[in-house]
Amino acid sequence: MKIRSLLLFILALTPLTGNTAELWRLGATDRNWNDFAIAGDHQAFMRHFAAGVSLTVNQDNPAEAWPYIHPGPEDAWAGGRPQVFKINFSLEAIPESACRFTLALAATHPQSPPRIMISVNGHASDIMQLAAGSSDAALSNPEKGNAVSPSIVFPSAWLQLEHNQIEIANLAGSWMLYDSMVLEDGVSPVPEITRFEAESTLLFKEVDGAPRQAVRVRITNQGLAGEGTLSLAGTEEATQPVTVAHGDSSLMLLVPPFTKKEWRQIVLETGNTKQLVGFDASPERQWTLFVAPSAHTDIGYTDLQEKCMALHADNACSALDEIAKKPLFKWNLEVFAQYDWFKQQYPERVEELDRQIQNGKIGLTAFYLNMLTGLCSGSEMMHLLAPAQATARRLGVPVQMASMNDIPAATGTLPMFLRHAGVRYFAEALNEDRGPVFRHCDPEMNQSPFWWEAPDGSRVLTIFTRTYFQAMQIHMHENTVAMEEALPAFLKTFIRYDYPGDALFINGAYLDNWGMNPVYGKTADEWNRSWASPKIKLATAEEYFRYIEENFAQDLPVYKGTMGGFWEDGAASTAKETAQVRWSKNLVSALEKWEALAAIRGLEAEDGAKEDALWSNILYYDEHTWGSAVSISDPDNPQSTGQWARKASYSNKAYEESATAAKTRGLAAITRLAGLSGNSGTGVLTVVNSFSWDRDIPVSLPAGTFAEAIVLKDVKKGKKIVPQQTSAGGFYFVAEDVPALGWRSYEILTGSSDNAAPLLTVSEADPYSFVSRTFAFHINPQTGGLDRLTNLETGDEWVDQTSGYHLNQFIHVEGGSQGIIYSNLETFTDFRMISPTQASVSLVENGPERAVLQITSTGGFSPVDTQLIVHKDGTLDFINTIHKTETLKKEGGYFAFPFNMNTPDRATAYMEAPYGVFAADQDYMPGACREWHAVQHFAAVDDGTRSAYIAAPDTPLFTVGDVNRGVWPNRLKGNRHILFAYVYNNYWHTNYKASQGGDLRCAFSLKLNHSAFDAADATRFGWARSLDMTPGVQNVILSESSPENAQTSMIMLSDKSVILSELLPLPGGKRMLARFYNPSPVAARTTLKIRGVTKQKLYETDLFGENGKEIPAVMPFSVPPHGIKTLVLEAK
Repeated sequence: MKIRSLLLFILALTPLTGNTAELWRLGATDRNWNDFAIAGDHQAFMRHFAAGVSLTVNQDNPAEAWPYIHPGPEDAWAGGRPQVFKINFSLEAIPESACRFTLALAATHPQSPPRIMISVNGHASDIMQLAAGSSDAALSNPEKGNAVSPSIVFPSAWLQLEHNQIEIANLAGSWMLYDSMVLEDGVSPVPEITRFEAESTLLFKEVDGAPRQAVRVRITNQGLAGEGTLSLAGTEEATQPVTVAHGDSSLMLLVPPFTKKEWRQIVLETGNTKQLVGFDASPERQWTLFVAPSAHTDIGYTDLQEKCMALHADNACSALDEIAKKPLFKWNLEVFAQYDWFKQQYPERVEELDRQIQNGKIGLTAFYLNMLTGLCSGSEMMHLLAPAQATARRLGVPVQMASMNDIPAATGTLPMFLRHAGVRYFAEALNEDRGPVFRHCDPEMNQSPFWWEAPDGSRVLTIFTRTYFQAMQIHMHENTVAMEEALPAFLKTFIRYDYPGDALFINGAYLDNWGMNPVYGKTADEWNRSWASPKIKLATAEEYFRYIEENFAQDLPVYKGTMGGFWEDGAASTAKETAQVRWSKNLVSALEKWEALAAIRGLEAEDGAKEDALWSNILYYDEHTWGSAVSISDPDNPQSTGQWARKASYSNKAYEESATAAKTRGLAAITRLAGLSGNSGTGVLTVVNSFSWDRDIPVSLPAGTFAEAIVLKDVKKGKKIVPQQTSAGGFYFVAEDVPALGWRSYEILTGSSDNAAPLLTVSEADPYSFVSRTFAFHINPQTGGLDRLTNLETGDEWVDQTSGYHLNQFIHVEGGSQGIIYSNLETFTDFRMISPTQASVSLVENGPERAVLQITSTGGFSPVDTQLIVHKDGTLDFINTIHKTETLKKEGGYFAFPFNMNTPDRATAYMEAPYGVFAADQDYMPGACREWHAVQHFAAVDDGTRSAYIAAPDTPLFTVGDVNRGVWPNRLKGNRHILFAYVYNNYWHTNYKASQGGDLRCAFSLKLNHSAFDAADATRFGWARSLDMTPGVQNVILSESSPENAQTSMIMLSDKSVILSELLPLPGGKRMLARFYNPSPVAARTTLKIRGVTKQKLYETDLFGENGKEIPAVMPFSVPPHGIKTLVLEAK
């Protein structure tokens, strides 16, 4: 609704303020904060003013004693509490007239402007809600601010000659920036109306049994308070007396409901003054607000992790106490982990909590934690969703709603996982800090329900809300008066004429790790007694979705695709730990398959809890909270160091324990399956394949494995292999055609080195030029990247030599101290790209199976060592180690992959999601993150005739077409043939780590194809190379004797396009969960056979192996295109 504040006419005019005189002033009124302390450096506030702010006029220097910024309770970096600043002063004489104290502000927070109160010697003003600012850029650039000037007029009787004190309290919201403060006398003692506005609202009261619509009237009175009358022109039914307070006030005039859009007028009479203002009257719907209260869960950020967990357990206790007193009270556990923390801290009250969950008083969510879903693997998704559903089954209460809060994006396969878990609804509360979803999304996605569809066709009823503390935003934590001011403005940010239904969702109540205050229940009761509409309904989140689905499901739009991963980029602030977690997922997934197969064969007792502990550390690492609120502004703060130590421990434990488990339990399970006497010896070498397709496996044996040169004889085929000696003194060979989820055994014989021709030929004229059996390539002497890679058979050049980059070129980016950090600032200007300037190359290994080039690149920001491994099949591995120089300056790091596609502007980049593949840009929803892209195992590029796959075992992020320049695009502007592996950054202003150093491994494997992109082929390549390049992978068993079957597949699938992605042992005897994934666009049908299990039952189940329906064990079953199928196999 458009507000019109035109003053139509004034019948009589009260004289304006007389000659005012300044009693004192702090700062020049010039829309600039330079006169005050820490100007432009808000992060210095806690270092200088943690003890409070108090200034004495004419004694203290404002440039030292008064900060330019006044934080609020939402500013965790400043303590996350109300802040009261004090001004002390004396007077030479008490003024005879009224006085005015004015705050001239340079800026306020753009999303959460403060609510302030000014007190003069204990006499408090009304709470004033300040207008929202324009940009966070005002923190460092006063020209980006918005001028706001709240004031208070008061009688001079409030003053005394000495010991006067003015207090400025920031009670709610975020920061404001000071321009000046002035105390003046000579103010008129009667009302002076300088602003008079009116707007139609959607609030309704019932008056004498009839509905009345509220018109909000806003008045600015520069004089003292006075009495008056408000009325709606043209009717005698709407006249009411009012008190016109000093300053800005908001009044409600109740009028008969408007029935059409029309121009109406409001009359204000004060004393001998009469004023009229026009406004656009509008009819409004009657609404019900489903308020789902919860407290946002950060595991850390505001305090050490264990203290945050304890706080949320306390919140649940407080909710139980309130429910006991007020049966209509409701609360929601924002993440299911809160249930576990409560169970640990208050075991004596678990039955009470269970009962209130069953009674619908406390709501559960399907997600265990608030995750960065772009980092999550497919297996991880199951572990994320399993705990809530297990409790739901025990309590007999379905958990059909998943919420994810704070994180502004989610991966596009999420609807598939949710539906397979029995979840029908999804609420995501978006924090647009570095995730400006609503800048580019469709209006129908703006806090409005829609159907979100995954590539397999699964749909969930979804709503994206603008924050996760919306009950606070509408001031339910205060009172109904504050709500009357806040609620209409809040609803106007997303209600539109075609908004579906008559119900609105209010998502969450409290900010990060806040204690629950049950006052919102009292406010809801008082509101419903006072207002007829909107009605407040305290609810579990699921209640809202059920209501929408039952009444308006057919009215909702459908959106397909992914939202990408805005906050996943923060994982690159700790590249080493992020890589370790990726390795852990590979190792645990392989381990689970072998243990499940051993269990169903009766060769190992099932104990799924062993893997659950590993997955718990993985989940807690991929959870969205990385560290302290002051991790960037004060990286040495005990909170910053303490929280990071705990976060890093999740990664370290996950990797150490998964590597140990793979080496012990994993090899033990394979040993039992193969019928080996043990996993040590020197007679037979068995190579293990942990995937469901036959494949060639590169095998590296470390120095000392054998005392002399060996020959391997394939026990089944009789073929002899002479392993290639490595530069490190070990052996290397390729085990060809190792059966799916099986092994191939080789007898170990003594022998001599192979005289076969080496793989690489070195140019005599140019030591940087090489020729393999597949390619001729050239290493750039400056960058160490490949500036030429030519296929010998076709003559095709794979490097785009016009791009300005080389293949695997390392790029360090300096700058970005402004634009890249914040999503609502202008593009940065301090950007510099640095690459190595000198590269040396040595050929350290050159055999028939592979060649290894050692490239050392220097002269850039950090030196880089690269092992370029050229395989005989044409695969190229780049194992980069960045010897990272640690710095607190803003930085980003990349490896470039510019592919020379025939039609680069029409090329397509593909990113692998958990059990899905999305075309970057084309498959992205409106408002999705296109600045960078999270990947599981691989990224790819295709031009319709050729394609390139990049497996990335260490690095979860890529950019397309350019490095991250902080432009937050709504579309990618061509150049989709150029990929950049985005390996590190410290661009965040909070939460993530401020710096990192040491050796960072960034490995990639490259497969180049003379065919179009094939999702199944790319998936097999990406998964296999990621596992093969994982440190700690166990793919070899040495034994004294050969297994019972020297060439064996434990799992047989009739359709090779289907991938068996997970095998999990289940309780209850010889039972096993099997998950199948079909990456291709065509439905697949396959049979399943397991060696050694001749009689079996097969059940089609949900994600967890529950709610099964028996299907014929010997008949093919279908796996949908781009989808998954979960079966439970029961051995008789």
